[in-house]
Amino acid sequence: MKAKWMIVIGLLAVVGLLLTGCWDSRELRTISIVTAMGVDKAPEKNEYRVSLQIVNPGTVATGSMGGGGGSNVTPATIYSSTGNTLMEAIRHASQKVPRELFFSHTQLLIIGEPLAKQGINEIFEMFYRSHEARLTTRVLVTRGVTAETVVQTLAPRIQGRKTTCATRLDAEINFSVRLNLW
Repeated sequence: MKAKWMIVIGLLAVVGLLLTGCWDSRELRTISIVTAMGVDKAPEKNEYRVSLQIVNPGTVATGSMGGGGGSNVTPATIYSSTGNTLMEAIRHASQKVPRELFFSHTQLLIIGEPLAKQGINEIFEMFYRSHEARLTTRVLVTRGVTAETVVQTLAPRIQGRKTTCATRLDAEINFSVRLNLW
């Protein structure tokens, strides 16, 4: 009788080990990695305008982003959409994207100045409640231009795997701050 229980417990332990695994994993070919997100208030309506910078992994991995007459494939694509709420705008943008949006690698959140003056609680609440978004995402507030314009400007500046758009932007901000001080 004791041997029977030992076999049952042993089988349960083996089955338990075999049933665990990558049940929630996502393949790179099924996701669209969002590296930057711009949020504006649409001037003509009381709606959010969201701009998502989605990296093209094949371009970044092979390093074929330009120079020397190579291919014309851009390292990132920008998708923009509007909605009454922030989540609705993201949902509308996700319908344009061929794959599922993946926010875990978002490095930069850009907020338009008019929206920042109205309040940014809803934006931060969405990031805080999302299980994908990281709280280490850098936040910028634009002045004089829309967040969408900044996101579109950053798109051609992605430089391979080692340099991210956030580190490039840091270098440019540090440079422009030095220029403004002198």
